[in-house]
Amino acid sequence: MDDKTFELMEKMYIEFSLFKTDIKDIKNDLTAVKQDLTALNVKVERNTLLIEDLTSKVETIAEVQKSHMAQNEKDHNDIVENVNKKIDVIELSTKNTSKDVKEIKNGLLNVEIMTTSNSNLNDIA
Repeated sequence: MDDKTFELMEKMYIEFSLFKTDIKDIKNDLTAVKQDLTALNVKVERNTLLIEDLTSKVETIAEVQKSHMAQNEKDHNDIVENVNKKIDVIELSTKNTSKDVKEIKNGLLNVEIMTTSNSNLNDIA
């Protein structure tokens, strides 16, 4: 072989060796990326399960809260209704008591007038 051919082959061998080293480095990098991706997938799956569990718990809490809200609203309406009934009873009682007091007052006034009249008649006689 002549020298030029040998030099060319030698350069090609060096280039192929460097190329082979580069490919090995890329392969190692890909292996590392695959390992990182696998670890990431495990974390994503774990987070997905946690999110699903939390979603279920939040939905349960929302249902319980709605139930409590409905019960509280019903209880509130019952209390308001009872208070209104008691107010109506107190109002009616107050009106009746006021009417009775007026009648008693008028009766006392009549008794006073009659007593004063009888007293004046006794003074004349």
